[in-house]
Amino acid sequence: DTGIEIKDDRYYIMAGYEPQEFDGATDEWRLRIHPDDRDLANKAVEDYLSGKSEKYDIEFRFRRKDDSYMWIRSRGKIVEWDEEGNQKRFVGTHSDITERIEAEQNLRDSEQRFRALHNASFGGIAIHDKGLILECNSGLSEITGFSYEELVGMDGLLLISDDTRDQVFENINTGYEEPYEAIGVRKNGDRYPLRLEARQIPYKGKEVRVVEFRDLTERKEAEKQLKKHEDKLNSIFRVAPTGIGMVRNRVLIEVDPKICEMTGDSVEELIGQTARMLY
Repeated sequence: DTGIEIKDDRYYIMAGYEPQEFDGATDEWRLRIHPDDRDLANKAVEDYLSGKSEKYDIEFRFRRKDDSYMWIRSRGKIVEWDEEGNQKRFVGTHSDITERIEAEQNLRDSEQRFRALHNASFGGIAIHDKGLILECNSGLSEITGFSYEELVGMDGLLLISDDTRDQVFENINTGYEEPYEAIGVRKNGDRYPLRLEARQIPYKGKEVRVVEFRDLTERKEAEKQLKKHEDKLNSIFRVAPTGIGMVRNRVLIEVDPKICEMTGDSVEELIGQTARMLY
């Protein structure tokens, strides 16, 4: 009837004000709502009082006396009407939920950092429970050719070739955590050499396994080319009509049979000796 709000001491102290520091006007609290939240709060009140919504329950930022903002959960209900059915008395509460909001924000920030690091990995990462993929990074999509949506919920063993799947399955069951190699299968059916390394980790309240996929295609090709060059070098060493030696820091590290033939020394006698002994 009077348009006056009556608040308990806790209402003021919670935001750093002295009790009864507000002037008591009904709209006085609205002035302390963050400008970005004010329209939302006003609409929530009006919708409830006009019958558009069944309850008044909203969260917004409320200005403290020191001009910082706290997060408030504001709830209320009409508790008394006059004989004509007009609203007469409204009771409400303010609850300080700042810690909860900040914790939720910190969790979101943490998840964003995790996602950024997850996707910045130089390999494919998958979190799985007994093979069922719960989460993965973009690197796994790049390696396998499957989209994120296709990978999450997939049996990760389908990313492994039939001939090495049993080995991977065994390593999952035994909790094996050393790096090992297998053969992967891409979405298009191509096979490729794969390095796997896994760890047991807690994830959303349960023990799961995080595994890193490393595509070894380039490394294997480089090793193949290196082996080809080494074989060619060894062939030259074996058939060269002249003595050939390789020296590092004036010490013989490799010799061909011709040098041994010319000097009468064995390979074992020459390797590790100073090259000066030949002169």
